[in-house]
Amino acid sequence: RLSTGVGCDLQADDFAHLAALLSDAGWKVRMHGCEELANFGAVAVDLHADRLTDLLEDDSAFVRGSACEALGVSPDAVRASEARLLRCLQDEHELVRSCACQALCYSSEAVLAHSAQLAPLLRDDSDLVRWVACRALCQAKDAVVPHLPMIREWVQGEPERCIREVLVKLLETVGEPEDVALIRAARKCMKSEHEGLVMVPGLQSN
Repeated sequence: RLSTGVGCDLQADDFAHLAALLSDAGWKVRMHGCEELANFGAVAVDLHADRLTDLLEDDSAFVRGSACEALGVSPDAVRASEARLLRCLQDEHELVRSCACQALCYSSEAVLAHSAQLAPLLRDDSDLVRWVACRALCQAKDAVVPHLPMIREWVQGEPERCIREVLVKLLETVGEPEDVALIRAARKCMKSEHEGLVMVPGLQSN
């Protein structure tokens, strides 16, 4: 018998009907199967991690995203599917990119290990992906430190205010004392842009 960690023990056979859902012809059914396995916890996910990993390449973005979320329930499953989850960070659909980011960032150690892949997501086209990556990197300052010079350059040169907002938030959370002047200048610049006073191609921190 298997302990689900939620107060009851289940047989592996108890998840058999969910495994069948993962191979159903309907994408909504496959998505539901991923969600149900995730609800049962790491034990259920580990039993069907191989099939969930295969679903990271499903035709439906909603299934791919749900598979990422299900795998994220189990650190063991994430480690086993790591290479394919990392590929999902480049998926064409923002839902999949954000779910893959969340799955890969199950601990500060994991964030540190994947910081090189996470940092570029701070400038993703999607607000959702940018903020998920920001929250993940805020968990582990050590993961951000190697990228601080690049992030400072992005803050100074990024023309999109919505992207600068994420970068500045990250600097405010895990930056160094030397970043205070840059943060203040960026905040002042973004406030002026919001009020329609200026359109700034860059900014000065001095």
